[in-house]
Amino acid sequence: MTDGKARRLVPEVERLLGGTDKERLKYLGDDHWIGYPMALGILSEMAELLAANEVRRPRNMLVVANTNNGKTTVIDRLKALHPDVTDPDSDGVQMPVVKLNAPQSPDEDRFYNHILESLGAIYKIRAPKDAKFFQICRLLRDVGMKVLIFDEINNSLAGNMIQRQQMFNAIKSLSNELQRPIILTGTFEALVAVREDKQMQNRFPRPFCRSGSWTARSCNCWPRSRA
Repeated sequence: MTDGKARRLVPEVERLLGGTDKERLKYLGDDHWIGYPMALGILSEMAELLAANEVRRPRNMLVVANTNNGKTTVIDRLKALHPDVTDPDSDGVQMPVVKLNAPQSPDEDRFYNHILESLGAIYKIRAPKDAKFFQICRLLRDVGMKVLIFDEINNSLAGNMIQRQQMFNAIKSLSNELQRPIILTGTFEALVAVREDKQMQNRFPRPFCRSGSWTARSCNCWPRSRA
């Protein structure tokens, strides 16, 4: 390859020109961020939520797409841009972006257990749900959480209407208590479930939807007559 052609490559790839076949194959197998316009738009809005001040009714975000369409990649990018930082004044860690995989069952108690486990917390498995809830809020404040993300929330909304309502109430309570934005990602099943609850519609307005290719606010997700 000539020098002229090499100069048109990004530096990271240009360095591979002198690498071995093994190094090039390894690079091809690694994950790489590609900032296409819609992904950058979603990432920019997420960053705005992260920088927002605490308010009684924080602005939240719902990102909807089919499986393997890049939802997790975008939130992983947000996490990479705002990584955990060791607090020099204590033994703790500051976590501006807290990303959690949604649990596989629509059970409020298991939901709280899952969050506590993900945060590495010591807790009593038989403690009342309220006690677990306030422990979670205390821990998230201690780590300086700015935005809370539940990835693949559709996994936690697969139960009956009563179970889904309990999960929605838990999410709304976290938003109210923490006064920080929450980001949900999920498939279109999650969108259908959220549509059933008017309060969730109001808290997660104008979802980002992807069907085939990303289009901002591409679907008429909420009824026109919503309150």
